[in-house]
Amino acid sequence: MITPTIHRNGTHPDDLIEGLSRCYRALMEAERIMENNGPNGRDYYPQGQHVIQQASAEWSALIGRVNAARKEVDELREHIDESRGTR
Repeated sequence: MITPTIHRNGTHPDDLIEGLSRCYRALMEAERIMENNGPNGRDYYPQGQHVIQQASAEWSALIGRVNAARKEVDELREHIDESRGTR
């Protein structure tokens, strides 16, 4: 991932970190909500008895992608924090 360059004419690192921290918290909340709202077998059984397993696997994979995005946001945040001294 391309990371921002911290320099005098750019956005202040505190502002970048604050924005990324808000993104991180929102993604954490999204993960929490998703974990509590996964597929329910009652909504899938008319399609066949094994459909719920596929729906659950797909939902878990979606949560995994949200988790991966949260980790990338955290890596950006860490990079900016480490780059503060170069401003």
